[in-house]
Amino acid sequence: MDKLYRIRKYQGSFNSSKDSPADFIKNVSRKHKYVIGNTAKIKAFNDTKRVIECLSQNGIGKLDEWHKSYSGDDYYLSMTGYFQFGNDDISKIPNSLAYYLIGEETYIKQLELVLDIGFQQNRNEAIDKFIDVINRTFECLLIQKPNYLDESIKISHTYQNEFETYSIVIDYDKYEKMEKYVLRISTK
Repeated sequence: MDKLYRIRKYQGSFNSSKDSPADFIKNVSRKHKYVIGNTAKIKAFNDTKRVIECLSQNGIGKLDEWHKSYSGDDYYLSMTGYFQFGNDDISKIPNSLAYYLIGEETYIKQLELVLDIGFQQNRNEAIDKFIDVINRTFECLLIQKPNYLDESIKISHTYQNEFETYSIVIDYDKYEKMEKYVLRISTK
């Protein structure tokens, strides 16, 4: 059943000029070989399976299995769907949270947690949820959350900090009917 799910999930990515149907099905149905790496300086990033399982428990949805990009790019990835919350009035843009992990076969290079705050939504509720998921993320990665990160988020300020083994960035953008925050944790 897992094989069928992987095939169905990526059916839209088939490129007939690059792959034969048989090769595409073979590649998509192949289960990723689980290997613990030793390349990432954030030690947790070397165990993709453990990170994916831990982050999947953070209340915004289950991350996909670690797999090679089917778009022909040479990287591995995992992501959640959009977790929507807030006022569910059909006339309002919802809030959403999502994880994106990108890396190589044996380790994660970068984690992104994206928050979109929709127009006419409770901004404070969205920020509180974002900070809660960030706290859980740092717990999963077994790294300490930097000082002033929460304050930067609350005042809509970008944040950037370099550590010995990783870097952290918070990007903030405001659009006409939406605000966007991106937490990016990258290993060195």
